[in-house]
Amino acid sequence: GAETAGRCAKHVNPDTGALEVSLHVQVPGQAVPVDFTLKALLTTSDLTFAPPKLDFGSVYLGETSVLTLRVTNHSLLLQQYGFVGLPKMVQVRPSPFGEILSNETIELEVAYAPPVVAITDFKLTLKSLLGGRVFHIPCKARGVQPSLQLSANLISLPPTAEREMSSGSIFVKNKSKHQETFEIVVPAAAGRVLKVSPHVGVLAPGERMRVQVEFCPESTPYVPAMRSGVDVGAVAGAGEDEDEDMAKETAAAVKAEKAEAEAGSDGQDGEDSKDNNGDGDRDGDRGGDGDRGGNGDGGHESDRSGDGGGEETLSSGVGAPEPKCAIWRLPLFIKATDGGSDATALPGGGREKEAGEAGQGHGTLVQHLEVRTVTHASAVVVDNLPELEGAKEMTYTLDFGPIAVGEQRVRGIILRNLSEQVVDMCPTAPDHEGVFSILTAFRAIESHGKFVCKLNFTPHTVTKFCELVTIHTSLRRLRFVLTGEGISPALDVEPAGVIDVGDVAPGDVSHQTMIVTNPTQFVLKYQVRFRDVVAPGSTARSPFVCSPAGGAIDPGASASVTMSFSPDRAGRYGVAAQFTGIVVVSVPGLAAETVRPMRARCWADGVYIVGGDDPAAAEASAGTDATVGAAGWLVPHGDVLRESTSPPAFEAVNLTLPTSVRPGGSAAAALEVGSLKGGGGEGKGANGEWSFEDFDEESRRRGWSYDASKGTVEAGRRKSVTFTFAPPKEVQVGDLAYFGLGEWMQTVVVARLKGGVPAPAEAEGREVRVTVRCYLEPEAAAAGEGEDVP
Repeated sequence: GAETAGRCAKHVNPDTGALEVSLHVQVPGQAVPVDFTLKALLTTSDLTFAPPKLDFGSVYLGETSVLTLRVTNHSLLLQQYGFVGLPKMVQVRPSPFGEILSNETIELEVAYAPPVVAITDFKLTLKSLLGGRVFHIPCKARGVQPSLQLSANLISLPPTAEREMSSGSIFVKNKSKHQETFEIVVPAAAGRVLKVSPHVGVLAPGERMRVQVEFCPESTPYVPAMRSGVDVGAVAGAGEDEDEDMAKETAAAVKAEKAEAEAGSDGQDGEDSKDNNGDGDRDGDRGGDGDRGGNGDGGHESDRSGDGGGEETLSSGVGAPEPKCAIWRLPLFIKATDGGSDATALPGGGREKEAGEAGQGHGTLVQHLEVRTVTHASAVVVDNLPELEGAKEMTYTLDFGPIAVGEQRVRGIILRNLSEQVVDMCPTAPDHEGVFSILTAFRAIESHGKFVCKLNFTPHTVTKFCELVTIHTSLRRLRFVLTGEGISPALDVEPAGVIDVGDVAPGDVSHQTMIVTNPTQFVLKYQVRFRDVVAPGSTARSPFVCSPAGGAIDPGASASVTMSFSPDRAGRYGVAAQFTGIVVVSVPGLAAETVRPMRARCWADGVYIVGGDDPAAAEASAGTDATVGAAGWLVPHGDVLRESTSPPAFEAVNLTLPTSVRPGGSAAAALEVGSLKGGGGEGKGANGEWSFEDFDEESRRRGWSYDASKGTVEAGRRKSVTFTFAPPKEVQVGDLAYFGLGEWMQTVVVARLKGGVPAPAEAEGREVRVTVRCYLEPEAAAAGEGEDVP
């Protein structure tokens, strides 16, 4: 245009600046010529850019820097333009293509996200369709590796109902070589709905920390949408008979909220418009000095149109609020470290270094975490339960109160759907112990319908119970805190452990006292009975008797119950639980009961050895249902044991050491030698004598020993004899341990028992053969031990 104007300067109109050329046209056969003026207004196709060069500065990896580019069209014509060949790390907003009117200036946002740690120089190419002009905008940026690396700088939370909580998390890792301290600041506008934990952390080099973001939007007044032709009275009448009052109250509240919402709708729309058109989000997105866009220190919330949720046309009433979208940008500040006072160029004041250099000091740095949320209203309500006080998330309480252990109580939860759609439901499983259980099969709730969920509480112990149950619906999540207390009408029984009725001879009797206490505040009757009694006697009569077998106990009082043991035959020799059973103290009419295991022993002689292995467990695991007589013979339960015409010449006791040993170690176990005190524990009895023969030479060499070879024991008392196995450190050639194998080592020692009442029939005393055994483990082979095979 300028060149053309220079060549045709004499034709330029100085007043208008237009090019005017007079033309004279003569037409053959026409006497009058045609005169006219050709006018043309010349214009430029220039576009100017401010700033002429884009310097994004230092940008952290994972973040974006946004600069504002102003483009001015100096032409008198509209220009259509487009940014072509944009690098992958550059975006032009709102669009890389557009139109510019004559003498118009538009603002574009150029966003840069560094892909690598490096200094990058590049150009943006803009093409205009006016004259085919091509413009180049030089750009410069610098990718910097942050000292703290975020696993993600964007958390998109799922759609969340009001007063419902959703959460997301990221990991923060220290990539530097020194300790870093960070703090995540929640904007004041989000302080009531967003929570970051932990918001302050200290990370050692290479350490990482999980940071969780929780979102719980506050509730807003909700007015349910009404179907065409349905009035408030119809809603009140839709409830069932037992819920009429509640339905009327709900309808009245709906009517009041509807009127209030209609009165204040205009003012609310104005506030929303102001929020949507404000500059908070724009200011946060721009960083002309090199700060990352989209990462401002504050948060901006904007409302957006969403699905109304109902399929029917609403002719009257106010429907549920539309979903609300929000974007929160949380700054993550990194505390300055030593040597960071010269901070000049890095984002947030970091120290200027070569790209990617890991420095030992920096000023206060800042990164950003973006949280995106969607809030929608909920139209599922609970009619019959109060809310938990102080709970930020919508939580209801259901208290079953105190009930007796073993009893059950059923309560219900009434759920009502106020929306125009069908709501599906699914509960979480209650506790696995079955204290709280759900009795109702869940199904969908129809529009404006209700659903009653029944729950059961059955305490199994005396304590307070608390359980959180969540019901998930298609509109929201409802939380219920279930509480209840199990109280004990059961009676306290002492002793608290095993009731040992003692040791007697056949035909004699022993006694033990049991104390029954009433811990409640009311009178309780009680009954005492036996069950699961194992008695290897000569008849079917139970050797256990209690007196009294029942009665009544005042609150806080106690009663004594005497347990008597009178067997007619000796039990298995050497074991501590020959005669066993369960004592049951119950309250008639209630499921609660108190049980105590009991045991007793019967010996043919006044002096005995006890504490050996009990083979009853091994027989039970092998499927043998049998009882053992005095001589150790197995006899099926229910059959009468007959006296043996040829009793064994000796008694046998097996003792297995409880732990295994290695060469050089030791293990020990003890047997007890006792003497009966006849006459129900009131007779004087007689002292007993005992002696153990020496181990043979081979047993002593292998490490077997005991701590007492002989002694006396008073009537009604016991004395302990400890057996020890301490194998030598050096393993003998030929033993299995020498080949790296384990084996059972055992020895037999003979004991002689004399005295006592009744005394043994043999003049030399009762012979008892004690078999002691222990498992010997092989010694672990030392590294490098042995010889190499050529």
